[in-house]
Amino acid sequence: MHLIDSHCHLDRINLKKIKMNLDELLQNAILNKVNFFLTVSTSIKNFKKISNSIKKKTFFILAEFTHYMLRKLKPIL
Repeated sequence: MHLIDSHCHLDRINLKKIKMNLDELLQNAILNKVNFFLTVSTSIKNFKKISNSIKKKTFFILAEFTHYMLRKLKPIL
């Protein structure tokens, strides 16, 4: 069985706190059978950052919108 993360916010993950880089995080997800991701950006600035981070990865769809509820929140995880 393969899983799809149908709504993740890669721009909101605090990688320093979980002591991983993005590639390690994604590899961990793949090892747990999550093989495709729909990541949603919460701002135009973050859209560009995420877009550059996943540019050469084929298992992503990137969507952008401004999420009014997340504008002043701190990164999660």
